[in-house]
Amino acid sequence: GVAIDSPLDGQVFAQDGLTVEVSVSANATVDVVAVHQDGSNSTSAALVITASGSYGVILEQGVNTLYARAISNETGETTESQRIFVIRQDPTEAGNKSLLIT
Repeated sequence: GVAIDSPLDGQVFAQDGLTVEVSVSANATVDVVAVHQDGSNSTSAALVITASGSYGVILEQGVNTLYARAISNETGETTESQRIFVIRQDPTEAGNKSLLIT
């Protein structure tokens, strides 16, 4: 099987670039997909891993759905991880807003 170890479901990020940590139970070719709110997506480079690996994807503003795809290098079978949701939000929208009066 294949699983996303990081980030966690529901995490909020201020930057576009995200590193996703993935683990597998056996030798596989793995990539990670980030599906954006508008239906477009960012797909990482595919890497052959035997235990775990790091993958880069680009987030877009709002909710992004992440999942990992693994193709077994022994059987050729494709499996997908559970989907998780992460939020890309600009820091100016996340915190307190202040107004400077001069």
